[in-house]
Amino acid sequence: MTGTTQDGGNELEILAAVVRLLGRAADRAVEISSVEPDLLLECLGLGARITAGRVAGLLPEGVEIDGPPVAQSDPFELVRAAEALMRTHPLEQFPPGTAHVVVEVCDLVREHCP
Repeated sequence: MTGTTQDGGNELEILAAVVRLLGRAADRAVEISSVEPDLLLECLGLGARITAGRVAGLLPEGVEIDGPPVAQSDPFELVRAAEALMRTHPLEQFPPGTAHVVVEVCDLVREHCP
């Protein structure tokens, strides 16, 4: 599997972007809740961090996760953006195991994003 679709999209790049979005969501959740404690936000941050690690684990060695800085700063919107990004390609075009992390991201949205 090359990770490239017929239309030229690259699922591995999408997964790397999802890692960046979820990582940024986790970082922002920690920053915000350190100033004003919020259990929902803390749980979102923890879930985003765990899920980002699982998504990163789907990527083969050598795939660059670093990319342009994520401008969005709302952790809830960042998780929603990660979920939306994963819907841009059919699931079967992603590496094996992606279905589990898609469910985790959808659960984060369902359980934590108002």
